[in-house]
Amino acid sequence: MLGWNSMMSLIHNAVAHYAYSLAILFFIASVLFLYFMNVQKIRRRGLVFDGLPGVLHSKPFTLQLRKKLKTRAPFYLILLTIDEIKTINTNGIGVRNELLQQVGRRLTNWLPPSGSACRLEGGEFLICLPFPSAKKFKFTGVEYLQEMETLLSAPYLIQHKLHHLSMKTGMAKYAGEKLTIDQLLSLTYSSLHQDTVNGMNHAVLYHEKYAEQIRRRTLIEVYLRDALLENQFSMQYQPQFELHSGKLKGFEAVLIWIHPELGNIAPDEFMPIGEEKQLLLPISDWMLRQACHMLRRMTTGSSPITISVPISSSQLSNQRFAEQIEDLLKDTGLRAERLELELMESMLMHSKDIADSQLNRLHQLGVRLVLNGVGNEYFKMKEISKLPFCLLKIDGSFIRNIGHPSEQQEFESLIHSVKQNRYEVLAEGLETYEQLVYLKKLRCDFAQGLLFSKPLPEAQLPSLIHAVIRE
Repeated sequence: MLGWNSMMSLIHNAVAHYAYSLAILFFIASVLFLYFMNVQKIRRRGLVFDGLPGVLHSKPFTLQLRKKLKTRAPFYLILLTIDEIKTINTNGIGVRNELLQQVGRRLTNWLPPSGSACRLEGGEFLICLPFPSAKKFKFTGVEYLQEMETLLSAPYLIQHKLHHLSMKTGMAKYAGEKLTIDQLLSLTYSSLHQDTVNGMNHAVLYHEKYAEQIRRRTLIEVYLRDALLENQFSMQYQPQFELHSGKLKGFEAVLIWIHPELGNIAPDEFMPIGEEKQLLLPISDWMLRQACHMLRRMTTGSSPITISVPISSSQLSNQRFAEQIEDLLKDTGLRAERLELELMESMLMHSKDIADSQLNRLHQLGVRLVLNGVGNEYFKMKEISKLPFCLLKIDGSFIRNIGHPSEQQEFESLIHSVKQNRYEVLAEGLETYEQLVYLKKLRCDFAQGLLFSKPLPEAQLPSLIHAVIRE
């Protein structure tokens, strides 16, 4: 039998053995746990960062932008495109990767504390920078671009060889507008596109005025898409008068757009953008319906007063446009000869066969066709005389130049040519009594302008119509 001391010794050894084993197991578990946590940290970092020093993946970068847009916090968004990345790809992956690493380090070291950057693909980066504040930040948007270009255009030493990069940048300034991320990116890409068009290899927005023009144009395009649905349009009507009698001839429909953030946007500013981006068709159709219904409400069926409505290229190219006009006339009860459809000569240069066919069908309905902007660089009387126009509108620039001998002689020749081809003539932009006397002398038929009246809202039309009738 074992003695007490021997038994206690065996128990002590067994406990020591198990304790030692547990310690080893605990150590192994701790190492595995730390390894697992480190792997998770690396994975999480991989989801956040692009692999370049301090450069984010697009998803966390997008989340940051979304938060800024939600809080309306102002910032700059810069799109940076490095041109040489594709060229360097052919010289080896190692050179390309090292170059991107160095670009990432330079960007990260340069960014202010609240700035961030992400890589889209290849050599494209998006950079978010704080809006300048006198207390916090010393840079304006233009100065950000200038310093960034200087920093990134310095040579890169890779594998004992110097590499030089050229780049293009576009910048959008977010100042608290109601925009989505896609709309903000559209602003940024638009400025980069302008840079490419101009053939520049550096920051395009060195001039704040130029930057603001690009930004405003893109915002107009963005907001124009929803303006009709959000009831931002209204109508006004410019009176037109017969010169020899002083009688009211009719009205020209003027589309008014008052945006809650951009304010009053003139048709001359947003209509060309809408035409270029093919956004005008529903807006132009709405304008046409509003104008016809207004005239029907304001006048009797026997009234000779007309309504002149500008039409867009998208309407003219619509094969069913003549049918839509016929349906509109039936719906409003408006006589066809009281509706004037006004178009620019430049519209006739595209799809000429379609335009000619449409104009002839509209003429057969009895609608009066008006050619606007007569006297500009597109005007060719020989071509116009083949089309069924009733009235030609003289461009307002001619009226403003009355008194300058050379321009005045050109204007008189133009009026003579138009009258010789038996067209009625309307001069727009009439502002002074001297201009009125001169137009009467040239036997101009009609005129519109501030001398007579500015464009009026519908509520003010009855008093004007009744006053003219009493006279």
